Amino acid sequence: MSTHEHPMLTTTTGDGSMERPLEQLSDEEFWEHARKLASIVPVAVFPEEYLECHLRAGRTSFIALAALFEVVPPPYRISLLPDTLPWMPGLIAWRGEVIAVVDLDAYLFGAVPAESPRATTSEGTLLIADFGGQPVGLLVDAIGSMTAIKPDQVQSSRQPGSDIAGPYKGVYAGSFVLDIPALLAEAVRQIEMAATYG
Repeated sequence: MSTHEHPMLTTTTGDGSMERPLEQLSDEEFWEHARKLASIVPVAVFPEEYLECHLRAGRTSFIALAALFEVVPPPYRISLLPDTLPWMPGLIAWRGEVIAVVDLDAYLFGAVPAESPRATTSEGTLLIADFGGQPVGLLVDAIGSMTAIKPDQVQSSRQPGSDIAGPYKGVYAGSFVLDIPALLAEAVRQIEMAATYG
């Protein structure tokens, strides 16, 4: 190729059978080709941001930031409910809505404290999670740092001797990476069953 020649840019016709130089395309064909190229999404694996959540007994778990609306530090006021599920301390008013609060440690591990519920003292951090646009509160002891985790860094196998009850994506750095949509779907199902059947 001489220094004055340009590489020929080509495209296929609508049926994909023949290549044509871009210069020979009509305006309509050119813009149709450009739209097709613009809609091609490159396949890349980007890490997702997770929030490290500290639970009782030194346990930690990771929750995707994309699954959260807000992090609410204490103090806050949870209205306690009688005769409810052991992992649901009550309700909270959040941005004009009344939402259920789930004690994440009690839900995942059945670890309900013997002493009075921490909800009465507003201890811990409240995570407002997104359940299909509907907020649900998740109560944790504390939060740690944010961590970028790639999907291939999450080990899919269950740790030997693990006693977690809720859905999770896998294990990262010895801690569970929680599947918040699946976890909330199951928690809401149990809350609805308890409300219906007592």
